[in-house]
Amino acid sequence: MYVVKYSSKQLAKLLQLPLRKLLELAFDFPSEFLRGFFDAEGHVDVSAARIFGFHAGAENSDRILLTKARFLLQKEFRINSRINRKRKSGSLKVIRGESFKMRRTSYSLIIRRLEDLKKFDRLCRFLHSEKGPEA
Repeated sequence: MYVVKYSSKQLAKLLQLPLRKLLELAFDFPSEFLRGFFDAEGHVDVSAARIFGFHAGAENSDRILLTKARFLLQKEFRINSRINRKRKSGSLKVIRGESFKMRRTSYSLIIRRLEDLKKFDRLCRFLHSEKGPEA
């Protein structure tokens, strides 16, 4: 579990704004918004089942938020992505060995093409050490 503490009255007021207003601010700083969003919600998946493959993405239950992030990726960086349903509400999800029941359906914004992944790495790379290229 993560705990966030702050002591800024301005930040507290900002975080109480409706999502629509926060997204308006995010559009003024697309690279910073996407970097923070993918740091918080992002993942990199590698598979070697039938064929070797990998992708980067972000999972969230707010499809509108993912749609806005997808729009920014395309508009600002020409990075193609898509949104898929990831987990249905009521299904189990395991985080760090602990099982949780999904309260809401979650969706995943996925970047698959190698060219787009390279752009993503250059322009919007993960800051969190466990998600970045050194992990």
